[in-house]
Amino acid sequence: MKLRTKIVLISVLVIIVMAVTSCLILYSSICNDTVNGIVQSGIDGYTSFCAEFSNQLSVDKLENILVQKSYITDKFKRTKNWNGFSLKGGNEYLTNNIGFDVGSVLSNPNKQTIFANQTLLYQLVRVNNQYFFIANCTVRINESLYDISYANDITAQISKLRSLITMCATTISLCAVLAAIVIWVVIYRALSPIQEIKTAVSAFAKGNHSSRVALKRKDELQEVASAFNDMANTIEANIRSINEMSEQRQLFIQNLSHELKTPIASIMLDIETIQNRKLSGQQLQLLLGNIYKQISWIEALSRKLMVLIMTDGLIEIRPVPISELFSAVRDSLERQLKERNLHLITQDNGACMLLDFDLMQSAVVNLVTNAMKASSIGQTIEVLADEHGIEVKDYGIGIPSQDLNSVTEPFYMVDKSRAHQNNSCGLGLSLVKSIVNAHGAQLVIRSMPGIGTTVRISWNSK
Repeated sequence: MKLRTKIVLISVLVIIVMAVTSCLILYSSICNDTVNGIVQSGIDGYTSFCAEFSNQLSVDKLENILVQKSYITDKFKRTKNWNGFSLKGGNEYLTNNIGFDVGSVLSNPNKQTIFANQTLLYQLVRVNNQYFFIANCTVRINESLYDISYANDITAQISKLRSLITMCATTISLCAVLAAIVIWVVIYRALSPIQEIKTAVSAFAKGNHSSRVALKRKDELQEVASAFNDMANTIEANIRSINEMSEQRQLFIQNLSHELKTPIASIMLDIETIQNRKLSGQQLQLLLGNIYKQISWIEALSRKLMVLIMTDGLIEIRPVPISELFSAVRDSLERQLKERNLHLITQDNGACMLLDFDLMQSAVVNLVTNAMKASSIGQTIEVLADEHGIEVKDYGIGIPSQDLNSVTEPFYMVDKSRAHQNNSCGLGLSLVKSIVNAHGAQLVIRSMPGIGTTVRISWNSK
């Protein structure tokens, strides 16, 4: 059962109980007043009749019993309002205007003393579907006992009381129905926001974490809605943070695997040379030294990539001679350059810049690697530096103009077939852009198909 139904039923039940109780109290009061009025009126009428009847009787004693009865009967009938009375001497009715034997109807009568020592018996009774106030008193007249009985038809008053009960019951029923309708409307309007809250909570539970409750009220439901919205905001923020952390971890893994290709390839070539050729001690030491450098770079690069991706670009900046940076880049790519018969020209112009050595080495290696993939056998790749930035230039196939704005997006590849042959996944320039941004620099790409590409890491708008 819904809450609004429960509230309506309880409210209507309370109203009905209160109405019934009020009506019962009112009816009881009216009924008591009516009954007391009927009884008092009946007793007054009875005593008044008996007093007038007594005043008409002679004090002289009549010897003949028949004459006495005839005399008493005549005086009885001459008394005003005698039609509602009966006179009975012994077991014989001298006159009976009531239509039934009052003495036989009195079952559990009330008693009241009248005329000094006379006891009046009275009661409200139902006879033949009619209601009467009946009274009876045994009196002594000329040494003989007579029963004077009285019956007053009170059916009309009882019918009014019954009509009052019917009217109260009808009024209670109508009030209950009207109250139920009014309460239902009021409660429905008051509790209608619960459905909005339920809808929002259900949508949130099903994964729509942007679901909120939009209520403009000034009651407890508004407080509930605000509490839900605050909770939803907190949960959504936590979920977003978890998702971002997951994406960052995934990106770190992808970038790390991408960046490991160059040093691992260099290490594999050096190890293959050691295995397949007879080398002098000096040559062996040179190759082992290169392997050591590449392993050290892997260790530093993985740590720096972790810092770059997981800490929002917080890097270790220090003054670095660009000649050292270009030398490390050449050492990392020397074997690949020889295999492709490509020429690498570096020109540092004595520049010294504030940068993170390992991360910038990774960025320049990525740019040179892309230049190698775009170049043909025997072509030249230039790596230049000045006081404003570093530039990598090739004379290869170039990049179509429609792709220039997208090449730094993760996993974007201009020529997917060539990228597959080169075992590329489209993360190089994306990582380069992240490293450049972490240095507060800009990545500027200029290219013309068939002429070549120039990628510049610039510390100003030049």
